[in-house]
Amino acid sequence: KRVLLPQLILVDPLEKVAPQQMPSAMTNTEMDVARGEVASFQLVLHAENMQVSQVKVNISDFLGDNGRNLKNAELGFIGYIKVRNTLTAPGRSYVQFNAGFANQMYPDPILDTYKPTGFANTPIWVQIKIPMNTIPGIYTSIIKVTATISGKEISLSQKLKVKVYPVTLPGSSLWVSNWWSN
Repeated sequence: KRVLLPQLILVDPLEKVAPQQMPSAMTNTEMDVARGEVASFQLVLHAENMQVSQVKVNISDFLGDNGRNLKNAELGFIGYIKVRNTLTAPGRSYVQFNAGFANQMYPDPILDTYKPTGFANTPIWVQIKIPMNTIPGIYTSIIKVTATISGKEISLSQKLKVKVYPVTLPGSSLWVSNWWSN
């Protein structure tokens, strides 16, 4: 019999992680970004066959190899919603869910606070805005997740890295159009 331990897994931010699936860990843990962009990370607290009753997340500033730092990373928990009907044209993430798809829980909203789900996975969302005047370089942070799992408090941590390139994205603008007028 194998011993199951809780894990904190860095996952591709575009991957939809089903409630009970074992997430696929990213092989490259450094995000490449331009100035003016937002770096996004998804981590999953995976606790198979264990009861997760409380989760707290703390993240340090991203400290640069150039002596500067990036502050104000935003944290959230990815919640699940119940999909009641089968999708007629499912997206790429469909293959990770059971055939039929109806009446299953699907990861979607980003919540401010943790709500116990009873599932093996607790996805965590991290994003940091990269100001347009950021000095290029590698910025490193540590995210620490403290959880009560099966009645015991555990702490897991993961290093996050952002590589900022000397490219600046222009600010975006909203183009308003009147498509429905006659």
